[in-house]
Amino acid sequence: MSSLKKSFACPLIIVSLMLLLAGCIPTIQRMWDAQPVTGTVVDGNTGEPISGATIRSITLPEDPEQTPRTAISNAKGEFTLPGESHIGFHMAMPASYMASTHWKISHPDYPDAVAETRTIAPPTGEQPRNITVPLFAEINASKVQDCPYFHYQQQLAQWLNHLDEEARYPFQDSMLTFCHNSERIEQIFSAQERGNH
Repeated sequence: MSSLKKSFACPLIIVSLMLLLAGCIPTIQRMWDAQPVTGTVVDGNTGEPISGATIRSITLPEDPEQTPRTAISNAKGEFTLPGESHIGFHMAMPASYMASTHWKISHPDYPDAVAETRTIAPPTGEQPRNITVPLFAEINASKVQDCPYFHYQQQLAQWLNHLDEEARYPFQDSMLTFCHNSERIEQIFSAQERGNH
């Protein structure tokens, strides 16, 4: 009987290891439901901080149950969105990918702005993000089909020309957020290129 148990033990161990590597066995670990985000809202023309701006996460159609996260910028233009995590049973997932969170920034004196933060998923670790969001008072506030924040993103592209390459990096994702119109994308990039010459 013992030899029979031994004959099953080795294959069972091998199968268990294969399942673990394939991500099919639940493990107890901490997962971050929301990553901490801090930032500053500024006037894109003067550089002055903007207080009273509302920063709100955008719920995507593919994730309708996502709870919106909201913050208000203070007198220094700063805002904080604390992270949220929990410990529980989760499937082991060795593969990773980039996850995006989109933000809408609103203020009564400015047209709406959009920003994007990216983190590595599955979110097994804390990944704080810090963003600066410029608002522009003198831009067209109308929506453009397949590129709803086109006018803001075109202005953002021009604004980035005043920054060095390293400082521009955090804004590159926001520059094309929700823009799926190839002609508009070319116009956004051309706005940036004009400022480089």
